Amino acid sequence: MKKLVLYLALVGFMFAIENANAQRIINVISPNEVSPGQTIKVTVEYNISKSRDILVNVQENGGEWKSYAWERVKVKPSKTKVTIEVPVSSEIPLATNAYKIGVALAPVGGSYPDRLDERSNTNVDAVSSNSPVDVKAAALDDIISLTAPEQVSPGEKIKVTVEYEASEPRDILINLTLNKEPWTNYASTKLKVPAGSGTKDIELTVSKDIPLATDAYNLAVAIVPVGENWKSRLDNIIEDKLDAAAATAGKKEKKKKGKK
Repeated sequence: MKKLVLYLALVGFMFAIENANAQRIINVISPNEVSPGQTIKVTVEYNISKSRDILVNVQENGGEWKSYAWERVKVKPSKTKVTIEVPVSSEIPLATNAYKIGVALAPVGGSYPDRLDERSNTNVDAVSSNSPVDVKAAALDDIISLTAPEQVSPGEKIKVTVEYEASEPRDILINLTLNKEPWTNYASTKLKVPAGSGTKDIELTVSKDIPLATDAYNLAVAIVPVGENWKSRLDNIIEDKLDAAAATAGKKEKKKKGKK
């Protein structure tokens, strides 16, 4: 009986820790087609431990990434869902597979660069208002966790472990960059993964020209459509404040980062 009580207490404790740091979009249901002047409904399921803003954007799926609809809703700490009404501009050009509906979770008052999690429904059509509306759940493309060193050295080959979920074959991009302008890149690689979930150990070589510095670099991992770049990312995790130190310096242990 004591063992059962201890087990239940441990389970409750782990659940409390997991939800204390929750900041995750679980699922998005949105139209696969929009019409000029239409007000669409986007349902967002989320789990958050603090009040957050949910940002919804209908924009071009490339090129200038021009926006034709935008809405912000503040939500309170909870594991639930909300349906957001988003008015689409009457000036959106009719086109096939030309738009995406992006949903981002951000701090209250924050903007897209401050996002904590995001989901995108890509290849959205803009059709005349006489066409039937096609609604679908956004396919799940997710970087679940990232395990990476907290310190790198010039010319070093590092290993990054990425846990992911892909709705179809996707590319995983990894970039080691300066964590401020001009965002200089000191290592990058790309790996194509099949549909499904999995874990990959990926190696990349750090440039020998990387300046030694403390808390100066980002290691970013993104999942994107095959052949696309960072701007087309469907999900990402960024490990920030990495050090670059001489190869003789004591190594810091690897750190795993994920989304609750």
